[in-house]
Amino acid sequence: NLMFANAAVNCLDLPPAFDGPDAVEKALPDFEKASPVFGRGFAWASLNCAYWPTKATGTPHRTEAKGAAPIVVVGT
Repeated sequence: NLMFANAAVNCLDLPPAFDGPDAVEKALPDFEKASPVFGRGFAWASLNCAYWPTKATGTPHRTEAKGAAPIVVVGT
């Protein structure tokens, strides 16, 4: 259930990048300029959360660990 779980986590973490297909179409040139090979796919994949039934509960924020030794975060 990776695909369903991943979508649920991502869509609840942050607000959607786009609110519909028209917004994606408008942004396509920037995506394709940044990545000629993958840009178009990434742009359309960003629409994934636009129609998610629940609003995102997270907001982007900085995480700090003052006084901690250097931390390496590894994820997939």
